[in-house]
Order: sequence, then C-alpha cells, then structure tokens
Amino acid sequence: MTQQTTDYSKPKNSKKILISEEQDGMIIWLGNNEHVQKTAGQVFYNGANGSLESVAILPQATLSDSTLMMQIFPFDASNKTWGEKICEAQLEVHASDCEEWLLFSLNHQPLQSGQWYGFKLICNQGQIAIAEGHKAGSKELQSMQWTASAVNDKGVFHSDFHLAYVVELAA
Repeated sequence: MTQQTTDYSKPKNSKKILISEEQDGMIIWLGNNEHVQKTAGQVFYNGANGSLESVAILPQATLSDSTLMMQIFPFDASNKTWGEKICEAQLEVHASDCEEWLLFSLNHQPLQSGQWYGFKLICNQGQIAIAEGHKAGSKELQSMQWTASAVNDKGVFHSDFHLAYVVELAA
C-alpha cells in the first residue's frame, strides 16, 4: 500500500493525500444475476486527517452496461466489522470506461488519522470485472480485501488480496 502527500498547488497551501494499491493483472467479477452473485470491497488504514474527495477503482471489463455503487464505512479492524455507512456514490459503467480509472466523487466526509475505513462495491445491474492484486505476506497489515456472495452475505476478508484503488483526501 502506498500513502503519500502531494502538493498540487491548487488552491495554495492545499495538499492531497493519496492511499493506493496497484493491480497486477488479476480481476474479480462483480454482479447480481444468474451468472455471478458477488460483491467486493476494500478496507484500508488512514494515516492522515483529511476530507474524502474521491475513490477510484480500475474496471477491466463489462459484459453489458452496468450500475456500480460505492458505499464508504468506518471499519473496526480488530473485530472485522463494518460501521454505519457514511456516504455513497453510484456510476454507470460502459465498455468504454474499462481499463481506465473510474472516479467516484464523494461528499468531502472527514476521515480521521489512525482510523480504518472501507468501501463496498455493489453491482446490482450487469457484470463488471474489477482489477485486483495479490500481495506477499506482510508483517504490517494496512489493508484487506472483502468479498461476499448471495450464499455468504457477511463476507470474507482476504489479507493477501486487494482491489486496485486510489483514495484521495484533501488535507
């Protein structure tokens, strides 16, 4: 996981904080139909106070036009439980959107330093493949991927996989 502070100089004295993980050619299919019934998400550790501006993910393929919803939650890493939803955004995803970062603009929700947060991706219409990656065992856990299905809606956490994502905070 990468966390960096970058000064974009717009406006003056404003800093952007990026939290991200890269993809390595793997994908996970999301959808809610007869072919695939899966939801996924990502939890991450936030190391700086800031206002949540956006989260970007990397769609790789869609079999038809799809609707993708992102929901943001505080997360209790010790108990692996989601808190109350704090915001959400929804986008229509088309084949032309694939293999490009897809940006979910969010409502400038304040995120606190030293806290865990997460997002869930829900595709209720269509099917979409999202880029993910595999990471070797790390002694310092900074993120986890989450997957759920119609059979197991509570989901499972994976410390060795992650979605490809970028979280943007304004400091």
